[in-house]
Amino acid sequence: MSADRTSQDPELLRRLLRAKDKMDAASHEEWPVRRLARVSGVSEAHFARSFKQAFGLPPHRYLLTRRVERAETTWGASLAAACSIAARIVETSSHVKVPVPVRRLS
Repeated sequence: MSADRTSQDPELLRRLLRAKDKMDAASHEEWPVRRLARVSGVSEAHFARSFKQAFGLPPHRYLLTRRVERAETTWGASLAAACSIAARIVETSSHVKVPVPVRRLS
């Protein structure tokens, strides 16, 4: 099946999107091609080939990318929240002294 054939087959695209949505909703779970193909109702080889043609990445790489993106978002939000809390504590507490960086003598 060619790349343009995948994009022209709305039923196949719906099936692929169903599997993609399942991966997105439960990215912490294992998603071997066998399981994804079962969700999509197509053979393993057909699923793997069609998924890559439709979304530009093989299924396992797509899942890894989503996991990394989610981790970066979570980590970034946690770090921002911690910095915000620390800044508020320093602003509202007269007894908290912010250490001055020690200059290195050359």
